[in-house]
Amino acid sequence: MSKDRLSASVSARALAENGAFAKQFKDFRARLAQQEMALEVERAIRDKHVLVAESGTGTGKTFAYLVPALLSGGRVIVSTGTRHLQDQLFLNDLPAVKKILGTPNRTERLKGRSNYLCLYRLDQSDSLLFNDRNEGRQLDQIRDWSKKTTSGDISEVPGIADDASIWPSLTTQRDNCLGTKCDFIDDCFVYKARRRAMAADLVVVNHHLFFSDIALKDEGFGEVLPQYDCVIFDEAHLIPETASQFFGFGFGSNAIRNLCREIQVAEAADKSGVVMDAALIDVERAVNGLVLSVKPEQRGDLSELLAVKEFRPAIDKLRSELAALGELLDNAAVAGAELELVRDRCQSLAASLEPFIEMSGDDMVYWYETGKRSLRLQATPISVASLLGERLLKEPMALVFTSATLCSDDSGQHFRRAVGLDDDTHVKIWHSPYDYAQRALLYVPEGMPDPSNSSFAEKMLERIVPILTAARGRAFVLFTSYRMMHEVHGLLDAKGLFPLMLQGDASRHRLIEAFRQSDNAVLFGTSSFWEGVDVKGDDLICVIIDKLPFSSPFDPVNRARLKHIEDNGGNSFAEYLLPRAVLNLKQGAGRLIRDEADYGVLMICDPRIVQKNYGRAFLDALPPMRKTRREEIVVRFLRYFDRVAETA
Repeated sequence: MSKDRLSASVSARALAENGAFAKQFKDFRARLAQQEMALEVERAIRDKHVLVAESGTGTGKTFAYLVPALLSGGRVIVSTGTRHLQDQLFLNDLPAVKKILGTPNRTERLKGRSNYLCLYRLDQSDSLLFNDRNEGRQLDQIRDWSKKTTSGDISEVPGIADDASIWPSLTTQRDNCLGTKCDFIDDCFVYKARRRAMAADLVVVNHHLFFSDIALKDEGFGEVLPQYDCVIFDEAHLIPETASQFFGFGFGSNAIRNLCREIQVAEAADKSGVVMDAALIDVERAVNGLVLSVKPEQRGDLSELLAVKEFRPAIDKLRSELAALGELLDNAAVAGAELELVRDRCQSLAASLEPFIEMSGDDMVYWYETGKRSLRLQATPISVASLLGERLLKEPMALVFTSATLCSDDSGQHFRRAVGLDDDTHVKIWHSPYDYAQRALLYVPEGMPDPSNSSFAEKMLERIVPILTAARGRAFVLFTSYRMMHEVHGLLDAKGLFPLMLQGDASRHRLIEAFRQSDNAVLFGTSSFWEGVDVKGDDLICVIIDKLPFSSPFDPVNRARLKHIEDNGGNSFAEYLLPRAVLNLKQGAGRLIRDEADYGVLMICDPRIVQKNYGRAFLDALPPMRKTRREEIVVRFLRYFDRVAETA
């Protein structure tokens, strides 16, 4: 890209060596890739076109899109993949950019309503039935916090996780909110946040809220987000799966259990006098019977479940008990708005069971998933491409899709097809500026069997112990399945060589913090540790991956999508399985080098990456690091950088 084009761009000039950021931000370092991306985002906003922008780790993509967004003069939505990134963007990055640019933009953060404390429910909390004594202590803490908070955002409460079991009783969903009938409407945190967002120039949301807003519009309800001229999707690789949730529908046993708790709270508030205790017990028994009719911790096609002889009678029993409870709620609803609301919710939940009995529509995959005490029935679109295309492209506006791992090849074809974008969509790729060639090493050990071989776990252990020893721990070992993770973890734990941390033993945040504080820990994780984890410096110098992360062809959703591609004359491996696996590997490998001073080894134990023709697609997608199959070279590499660190 020519210097003249960059110098003609207001956004690029702000990020240049002598620009506003360099003058006011002491540690700022001008990056050509960042300036080029800022220019492309600026053009997309100005010309109202679509831009797909892969921007590798270290390019500074956040500033590259925030600067043109704030300077555009239009209304912009920035949608992030996670609430964590949403908070980081709004609390840290956005204020810094606004201060440097000196722009008067009104900026706001907006989350889904379940992220805000409901003052009405807090007022009624004396009637709550607690799952354990800890919830009582949490309630006292939340009451104290509620007197001080101005936002009502539950993530502000120290020591209580966003997914703590108490929050569903103190927050709302759309179908259990009293709305304008609520006595606390004037002080409602949700309504205040939405009013501020409607008046803002730039609103930071997350993908779940963005697609929830689209779903509300589809159903004829009022919109949550203001009208906008541009949407910037960060972590855009998550969009297809997030959209699938909102263009599908589901039924869950936990929703029934929550309903029973809500009915008790509603009756305590409205005092209808209708006796519902026995009916509630019957519903609880029926939903428990439904869960017990199927094996725990399973996932499969719903048709398989309907063939289980105990399942259909259990569904019929639950339908019957919900109907009986609904009749009692009809009589109780006249007593007050809260009982009227739970009556409507009971009817809605009963109705949500029916599609899973009929299973109509060739464009949907009907599947189920069970936990230890839960059952989830879900209908997922086979493809969201046309649905997304219709909704995102119907109005002329700027759309920017960006992520560090968005394209499995230079064309970005897989992503474009997944979200319904045209073939002539602008696709730009900026690689990471970090010195992978000198500071990173890819190691594929010799003598490893195919991952399907029964000896794979033991052979993997043999190969990783010398590397972990040379690295003195300080490693992530990432897996594509829980089974393999637990097997290798058990084998290594028996040796007692390193302090081991295992996904599931604590929250992800706590595990990462404990890992950072340890000098020689080894962390074992599956999919949730492949992305969104940032450990800089020599706390992490080795990332070990068990095998190439192909999606399971036996998963009910994947199986339906593969069949759909084949039925339409496509190649399901080349068009779906391979590009998804390539992107997933890029995500996992991206945990290694997070800063220009970082160094380390990426170890892939799957021999298919060098033995199979398709292995070249994975190797080409990885950063340009040196490659070896020899253990002694890896050990020498790690020892060299250890000596450098000691003398620094």
